[in-house]
Amino acid sequence: MQTKEHDSLTAALGVRPCELVSLVGGGGKSGALQLLALEAMGSSPAQDECAGPGCVLTRNDSCDGAGRPRGRVLATTTTAMFLGQLRAVGPVLFAPARSDLLAALPSAMAPGGAVAAARDLGEAGKVEGLPPEWVDEAWAAGIADLVLVEADGSKGLSFKAFGPHEPQVPSETTLIVQVAGLDALGAPLDEAHVHRAAMLMEALSAHAGAPPAGAGAEVTSDLFLAALRLQLCALRGRWPAARIVTLLNKADDEGRREAGRRIAGDLLSAVPGGVAPEAVVVGAVQRRSFTRLTSAYPLVSAIVLAAGRASRMGAQKVLLPVGGRPMVHAVAEAAARSLAAEVIVVVGSEAEAVRAVLAECPMRIVDNPGYGQGMSTSLRAGLAAARPDADAVLFVLGDQPFVTPEVIDRLIQCFAERASGIVRPVAGGVPAHPVLLGAEHFPEILALEGDVGAREIVARHPDEVAYVEVTDARLVMDLDTPEDYQTATGR
Repeated sequence: MQTKEHDSLTAALGVRPCELVSLVGGGGKSGALQLLALEAMGSSPAQDECAGPGCVLTRNDSCDGAGRPRGRVLATTTTAMFLGQLRAVGPVLFAPARSDLLAALPSAMAPGGAVAAARDLGEAGKVEGLPPEWVDEAWAAGIADLVLVEADGSKGLSFKAFGPHEPQVPSETTLIVQVAGLDALGAPLDEAHVHRAAMLMEALSAHAGAPPAGAGAEVTSDLFLAALRLQLCALRGRWPAARIVTLLNKADDEGRREAGRRIAGDLLSAVPGGVAPEAVVVGAVQRRSFTRLTSAYPLVSAIVLAAGRASRMGAQKVLLPVGGRPMVHAVAEAAARSLAAEVIVVVGSEAEAVRAVLAECPMRIVDNPGYGQGMSTSLRAGLAAARPDADAVLFVLGDQPFVTPEVIDRLIQCFAERASGIVRPVAGGVPAHPVLLGAEHFPEILALEGDVGAREIVARHPDEVAYVEVTDARLVMDLDTPEDYQTATGR
């Protein structure tokens, strides 16, 4: 693992200057939201008292030296939250209707600073949150530069399972922060210590490989890890476009910090069919001390090219069935189960139909309106959508239905071990796809024009290419013509 120490939660989580951040889980969501708002406004620890009601800070749309975004900050909840917790961020705007919210927010945010919003006053000192779609609309309107949302409830407990309608994350969320309190370790697995403990026991008992979670169990590190993984899979499945960072809070002593680091290492390790967060932050919000941990593997963005017209096939080939499902679904699933940090599918021709067959897949889908101008446009669109910190991109053809996670993993591992800027498979002496290109070649990708692909870049750098031998040629086969399709499927 790679580690870096921070005294800024914004920097530790990797919050960008313009984000819609949703906090889920338990164990410090409200405190984290408050601290992110303070940091976004450039407040130092000595200025915390300035965060109360009526405090308006001067707007500055630039970033400070720590990379902390400054500008208009909107804090809210989509569930319920104590009024005092919202007031710690700034003046609270109540909007019982969507139209009220959208009408009042621009003037409330005009001077800059932090503003909180809720739908109405609730019971027991709490407020009723905004529906997620209201938050989406406010975000789309550009009313705030940074939107912070407490999107889950945990009844003040440090650990939880998601209920049937949880969490309430706005669909336009760019960053999900999965929060869990390390003080839950060693606690009994019951409703007094874990929110929805019975539901968590049921979910773990149905999950192969999960530790025992019956009556009388306690929250061990293994159980904690398994529950976090279940949450990650649920989050990725419902919000495939959002980045996910895990915050293991309440690491208040060396024992908890060490336990957090061990759990972080396991979370960041690839698990077949699982989901790893972008990073894990182990720390203490109250003490403003954080360690950001990331995988030792290079960060590779897998880009599935599925935008072309498929003129030689005579139909949108990526939608043709192979093994009982559209071939692009098989390709995208293989990429999602690999060591790739994210999967992006570029669509163009028959885009809505391709989107429909990928609706349940954990990936982002990017439109390429210029797909008719050639493959280069899809490569550029995919790279533009990739994470800015990517070490490499891996271009996978949407008509490679037999590609496997293992093939993709071997390419990524070769890139990590041999430091080659270009990696591709070879079958029977014939180079094939997918093709991996390191970050040093990104400018060349962006300069491509016309109906050319990665092959052009590979040809310019023959000495940089590392080849991975694949014994079964079907694993890297792409289907361009009806004859290819008939050969591959026996149709």
